[in-house]
Amino acid sequence: MGTLSLVCFDSKVDSRTTYVLERQIYPQINNGVYRSGFASEVKPYTEAVTQLFEGLDRLEKILSDGREFIVGGQLTEVDVRTYTTIARFDIVYHGQ
Repeated sequence: MGTLSLVCFDSKVDSRTTYVLERQIYPQINNGVYRSGFASEVKPYTEAVTQLFEGLDRLEKILSDGREFIVGGQLTEVDVRTYTTIARFDIVYHGQ
């Protein structure tokens, strides 16, 4: 069996990637999906969903210029984490 290798994956995390992940993607999108999905009351749910969709709107604007990746010109941890979170969100929470 062959080995899967992410040749284009940038293993060096630069300051811009870290900033985008920690300040923008994680709190609004990654964590927002879980906070909205597990909220047991209306107010926390509403706050989480609002922040989540604000983050998704921001992400859409970033990618609307035709770029393939969120930060820089190659695949980074930001892209991988964002993709997996959005895929789960779409199937599990939003697609019901």
